[in-house]
Amino acid sequence: MLKFLRLYQGWILAVFGTFLVITFLLPQAIQGLFQSYAVTGGDWATVGRDETVTNGQLQVVRGELLVQDVLPTQTVPRILGADQDPSYWYLLSREAEQAGLVGGVGVGRDFLASVSAALVANGQQVSETMLLLQMMGSANFTDRQVYETLAKVQGVMQLAGQYETAARFSDERLRQAAAQLALSASADLVIIDAASDPSATEDTATEDGADPETTDAAPAILAVDPPDEAALQAQFERHRSENPGEGESGFGYRLPDRAGLEWIVVDKEAVREAVAANTTFDPIELRKAFINDPLAYGAVSSGGEPPRFADYSELVRDRMLEERVDARMREIEKFLSDQTQLPRRGLERSGMTYVLPEDWNSVRANLGELATALGEEFSMDAPMTDATPELLGAREIDQLPGIGTARSTKFGRRPTSAAEYAMAAAEFGRESTIPAQTGVAGPVFTDPAGNLYLFRVTETDPAREANSLDEVRDQVVADATTVARFEKLESMAAELESQAVEYGLQPIAEAHDTEVRVSPQIAEADAMLLGYGIKQPTRIMGLRDAQTVVDAVVKRAAELDYTVPAAEIPIAERTLVIPDRENLALVVVQITGVTPLTRESWTELSANAGITRVLATEETALDFRNTYSLESLVERHDFKLLRAQEDDELIEDAEIEGLDAAPVGEAEATTTTTG
Repeated sequence: MLKFLRLYQGWILAVFGTFLVITFLLPQAIQGLFQSYAVTGGDWATVGRDETVTNGQLQVVRGELLVQDVLPTQTVPRILGADQDPSYWYLLSREAEQAGLVGGVGVGRDFLASVSAALVANGQQVSETMLLLQMMGSANFTDRQVYETLAKVQGVMQLAGQYETAARFSDERLRQAAAQLALSASADLVIIDAASDPSATEDTATEDGADPETTDAAPAILAVDPPDEAALQAQFERHRSENPGEGESGFGYRLPDRAGLEWIVVDKEAVREAVAANTTFDPIELRKAFINDPLAYGAVSSGGEPPRFADYSELVRDRMLEERVDARMREIEKFLSDQTQLPRRGLERSGMTYVLPEDWNSVRANLGELATALGEEFSMDAPMTDATPELLGAREIDQLPGIGTARSTKFGRRPTSAAEYAMAAAEFGRESTIPAQTGVAGPVFTDPAGNLYLFRVTETDPAREANSLDEVRDQVVADATTVARFEKLESMAAELESQAVEYGLQPIAEAHDTEVRVSPQIAEADAMLLGYGIKQPTRIMGLRDAQTVVDAVVKRAAELDYTVPAAEIPIAERTLVIPDRENLALVVVQITGVTPLTRESWTELSANAGITRVLATEETALDFRNTYSLESLVERHDFKLLRAQEDDELIEDAEIEGLDAAPVGEAEATTTTTG
């Protein structure tokens, strides 16, 4: 036996060593298998006719969601919310695959390239390779899996596009819809704007001491009682979070970015007077300038004789004075720049702005003292200083006399206005290439007249909701008063319609201090643009949004007999009064003509597929969100989850934390630490 052991000891050691290694590693292998089954084993759901979806497929779906998380652009799955729900995304991409709209790796690669190109076009230097690596790292995918995922996204977007542009019209319905949109009417109209009241004329006459009975002031037709505090507060609360012009009827009391300014203005005319008073021109110098370049002064030879200096002496003097004034303005500009830059020497920078010391307000150049020093330096009266009485928005700064028109070319080819510079202040927190900040003077700006402006932003207040009614009280009072006037106008609609039928529009226009406007075409869409898929309603001068008036006029025009001249139709049938709440105006209309869609126009329209994009009505249009909602997809694909929500969460935990979380039969799930 011993001889046998000595003879085969090598083989015996190899066999038993291998057995020991297997015995040592077997528990970990078994544990790893169970851990892998917890993540990929078993079935997740059933779909269609006896088709199952495994947990392994579920993990791929989750990886596809992680790829979409990296996408920086808006996509249809993201709009629907399918990029956050594995079930939703699986069914939506399955629908696109069944429609034959999901391509291969090449489609995904092209999609990623288009996303990268769009980002670069918007100024974001994000390469295709960088996006690909981010997606691969996020989902632990290969490049092929990333491209296949993006091909699915592209397929879903094509599915949405085909759905939205699918024709759902019969020829007859298409013709009727086009006839309604292309029907146009010509009309005379009077727009009574509730925001403007001729009673203001009477108020002014009374305040000036004139006798109201002897003045020609219009009567206070729309006079209303001042709104009480409750009405003002209600008006304010309804629109406090909306931007001006964007809320209902254009109301909005959210305050824009606002800034306070202080500045020095150097009047070029004052500089010219100072230069003229302190300059004596040598006649020899003037003559020499003329002889050197007579053409510069418009001098020409006459009859072979050279031009005489005496004939142009005043022009030469004025030209040389202007040159000295321009030189003096450049000197003043440099002086102002030097004086404001001096206190900034040695200050640290953070990006494009300075790190200002706590005592900066006492260290920086005082504009009043700087104006005095400038006057002494250049032997002229001290320039004027000024400041905004309150915080102003960009539009209000643009409307300031003088400085509102000033520009600087220090920040690029396009001149920068004072308002743009102020709104670029770092305190507003927006990205800008203009190094503006509160308390630091900018470069010298110049207005069209050549005047110089040195200014600084003294205070900023970023866009926000008004804290109280008092911050926007004047605007709220004006708006609430306009609403009250409009409601009074509405109550007068029947009376105005009767007056229009009996006396015409001119008396109404005169009574309300407005005019009769002629609109040769009022239509819901221009027939020429319909064929290109563009629905462009008629614009009516005097109305911010003419849709309400257009709809009402077209509806009335469609009821008229367009086979006879409009003048033969009773005036009462062609007259209507339209209360337009969006514009807070009452519009009195008399239709003067109706032009239906002609057979020739229809033939031309129907030959263009673009018309179907604009003729969808509420009756025929379908909602993509509803058709492709999760509930609709679940029902359409007969989708059923096999695992409870808690089990799905445990599987996620197992994947992330490395825990065995697979349910064991109907018993509680157990966890086993690995490694």
